[in-house]
Amino acid sequence: MASRSLRQAQGPSARSSRVLSGRGISRSAPSAQLAGCEAIEIEARQEVKTYNLTVFLVTLLVSAPITATADPYWFSTLAGSTNADAVDGTNGEARFFQPEGIVMDADGILYVGDMRNNLIRKIRLQGQDYVVTTIAGATNSGSRVDGTNSSARFSEPQGLALDGSGNLYVADSLNNAVRKIARVGTNWVTTTLATGLNYPNSIALDSGGSVYVTDSDSQTIRRLTFSVNHWVVSTIAGLLRVSGTADGTNGNARFNHPNGIAIDSQTNIFVTDTSNYAIRQITPVGTDWVVTTIAGVAGVAGGTVDGTNDTARFSPPLGITLDSVGNLYVSEVLAIRKLVHSGTNWIVTTLSGSFGKFFEANALISDSTGRLYVVDAGHNLIRVGGPAFSLGLQQAENNIAVFWTTSASNYVLETRSNWADSFWKPVTNVPSASGNSYWVTNEITSGMGFYRLRMQWP
Repeated sequence: MASRSLRQAQGPSARSSRVLSGRGISRSAPSAQLAGCEAIEIEARQEVKTYNLTVFLVTLLVSAPITATADPYWFSTLAGSTNADAVDGTNGEARFFQPEGIVMDADGILYVGDMRNNLIRKIRLQGQDYVVTTIAGATNSGSRVDGTNSSARFSEPQGLALDGSGNLYVADSLNNAVRKIARVGTNWVTTTLATGLNYPNSIALDSGGSVYVTDSDSQTIRRLTFSVNHWVVSTIAGLLRVSGTADGTNGNARFNHPNGIAIDSQTNIFVTDTSNYAIRQITPVGTDWVVTTIAGVAGVAGGTVDGTNDTARFSPPLGITLDSVGNLYVSEVLAIRKLVHSGTNWIVTTLSGSFGKFFEANALISDSTGRLYVVDAGHNLIRVGGPAFSLGLQQAENNIAVFWTTSASNYVLETRSNWADSFWKPVTNVPSASGNSYWVTNEITSGMGFYRLRMQWP
């Protein structure tokens, strides 16, 4: 979730195009003359909602492999519109106003902190549509009131977390408070757990039910623990209202507007230290908390640069989440990054960074299939993405070989000979696996062919 100073410095950005051209072919003009080919037109397009990858190939006179690919991750809009508003609805009919927090429950239901609308929203997949409803708060209320459903009031709710019972925890930023929203029958009941924080941004829970908060303007990481009949707030790292770059133990460590937070099963805490352009780890050692920098250099801005440990750069990091195998995903204003732990190192790569695709990509969450759900705050959108893959074509005499990565095992290959045809037909040839690719060979029956990979829905 972006700090107030960061949000004020940002301006409008162009909307993303979802059309991605093939390797070596201009994005603005996908038709090109390539060596050994005649009038090749090849294009990879990730389709909204269905996430299909379609390859267009005009003429099959191909003497060398041609592959259509995209960014390492594809992203499509799940819900919302660039037009800010507070509207419940389906897919693009729904409206948000700078959403900043997101979390997913065990049933795949998403909850969103709709910051500027002062609402908590729910997104449920019904068939192939995403239905958005409001569960708590009232539009533009801007106050702190406990209550049920729309009688509750928030002021810039941002980070969200869930406990094992399905209760929501909210970083209620301008109220300087942590709130809890409990499901009671068909209602949602909001209460206040703690006040006196200083613009809390993000929130996470450990396996024991303790709540951890990036208290951004106080430059600290706070913990809430339940004792008897109330919640006790303590500071585990950083010094109140003193910014800096130092690694260290407990109050000797320094942060500069810590923002996103994630926690693993060993209670290691990962924080995006936004104004330090770095990723920090907070490790429990006995009764102490030891802060180290795992990626980037605290206090050194350098744009979006991939690398290992301190050779990587961020611009600046905002949200953070963990997947099921311990990889970290970090959102920047315009990009999504991935951190893989290898031995004692953290290797940083960029998953999606095309200009205009995101504008203040913020909180994000990973599901069990490897998909990422991202709040694109500056565009007022909720996005979904997953690992991209290539679909390739190669001619062999009178046959065309189609190949794609084995990581796309939940897709089926379909074809049609004319783009005007109404239906795609499954390719009945059984794919053969060779290395990391599936291969299917078809006889060439016309001078034009179209192929796509279609996701098989559960």
